[in-house]
Amino acid sequence: MNTTDLVRAVDNRLERLFDAVIDPARRESAMALLLCGYAAAWWLYAVISNSSQDVHFDMGEISPGRTRSLSGRRNTHR
Repeated sequence: MNTTDLVRAVDNRLERLFDAVIDPARRESAMALLLCGYAAAWWLYAVISNSSQDVHFDMGEISPGRTRSLSGRRNTHR
């Protein structure tokens, strides 16, 4: 696959997306998919950019066995 084929493929996909967005019958579903893709791209960016950060030491001390349950009773199993 050379550069011309790649440019043609990208152009074809952008054309199909543009046609779907301006078509009244497909407009709402196309925009919903476009917005979901946009949100997923930013979510992936946030996950990757924050992956090098450590867990704060106070948050690391929480253990499920020592916390209160929703009933208000303390879990006593150890």
